[in-house]
Amino acid sequence: MPARHPPDAAAGQTDNTVSSGQAVTVNKSGSTLGFLVTSTYGASSGTATVVYTDGSQQHFTLSAPPDWYGAPAPGSDPAITAPYRNRPNNTQDHTPVNVYYRAITLNPAKVVADVVLPNISAGATAGTPAMHVFAVSVD
Repeated sequence: MPARHPPDAAAGQTDNTVSSGQAVTVNKSGSTLGFLVTSTYGASSGTATVVYTDGSQQHFTLSAPPDWYGAPAPGSDPAITAPYRNRPNNTQDHTPVNVYYRAITLNPAKVVADVVLPNISAGATAGTPAMHVFAVSVD
């Protein structure tokens, strides 16, 4: 059984980043680049870029289905569905929430230096679609 690691974020602290055009340092090679993502306030989609250490780039579309809150969107296939979400003041909202896996094929002969996330929104604002990225991994 693989080792299990506790979350890096303490209870009540942010455990994801909102996709706003920032670069994520990777420095790994492999054949697949995977993401755990979700959207709030509607679907989200945009152009992301893999920057290889040799300076070449690979552009791709990263998207997440409509809102993570509630039943999964028709035709979507969540990687994770939690039966509730934690709320402030140690309370729980017992509506399901969903996180989705997205992947692209990489050139396995190259090393990924960075991944530039799509510029979806400047932050999580009520009523404005935002993509939340929980994890980036190379396999």
